[in-house]
Amino acid sequence: MISGARFGPFCAVLMLSVPLLAGESGLPDYGAAAGSCPAAAKTCLGIHLYVAVKDGVPVVESDWIASQVSNANRLFAPLEVAFEVVAAEVLPTDCLRVADRAARDGLGRTRWSKNAIHVFVTGRLDNVDEPGEIYGVHWRDRQQTSHRWIILSAIAWPHTLVHELGHYFGLPHSEDAVSIMTKGAPVPVPARERIFTEAQQRKMRRRLKRLLDSRMLRPLPRP
Repeated sequence: MISGARFGPFCAVLMLSVPLLAGESGLPDYGAAAGSCPAAAKTCLGIHLYVAVKDGVPVVESDWIASQVSNANRLFAPLEVAFEVVAAEVLPTDCLRVADRAARDGLGRTRWSKNAIHVFVTGRLDNVDEPGEIYGVHWRDRQQTSHRWIILSAIAWPHTLVHELGHYFGLPHSEDAVSIMTKGAPVPVPARERIFTEAQQRKMRRRLKRLLDSRMLRPLPRP
């Protein structure tokens, strides 16, 4: 087991991610698999993707990413917002396990930038509050809290990205069983049938406006 004191900074500083084009070093073309933003979306936001690699093989395939993005686009459709993978980079082997808060900081601290939503996919994402692992997290850099990103585990369920995007756009967990922001199980509504409630949509619209006005995010040009 790699300790947090070594793991986080090592992953971020000593082995920076290497930008790859589709097909290089076996990296799938995640953007092509996920597709472009649907034409009905008025606001198209870019996802800058980072994927850990083990023994030369990415921890997730292109259809895994496509499913995550498809579910996000479906649930964000009432807001006329959609997402598109605009870049993909490989993370080094040392990022295969994100073990603690320092490691979460280290993933994005040297990689964060404006204009896109940064999503990191790792082999294992540890729960920092109790033993075990989790599917995903929306994380703020503890040194610069305006810098935020999403971390997903390779074992994440297909709606984890959309749940974490809900946090990214200002939503807390919900006790409403119909909401995708519901945490825990069992709940009476299957995940594939959950949605963002109207109140949640209103809150996310306000957060999106602030992110666009502050230029933290920039919409992609539409045809």
